[in-house]
Amino acid sequence: MDLFMMQYWGPSLILICVVVLPLWIIMHYATKNKVKRGLSSQEQDELELLAIAAERMEDRIENLEAILDEQTPEWRKRTRENISEYDE
Repeated sequence: MDLFMMQYWGPSLILICVVVLPLWIIMHYATKNKVKRGLSSQEQDELELLAIAAERMEDRIENLEAILDEQTPEWRKRTRENISEYDE
């Protein structure tokens, strides 16, 4: 029985030990090193631009909501009613 198991599993174990495990170890530590380094300068610049754009968008939304509150005081209630109609 042991000889049969070695003949059956032997090539698979060798393949796993020679190919799969080294690749897994290399990929694991490559990913760890990338995470440890953090964001590149380009990624930091992009993140900063996105944060600025988000702040501008938030200001615009607040201004639009203020205009709607002044011109149509019930718009929030109507919006909630329309949303609940679609949920049903």
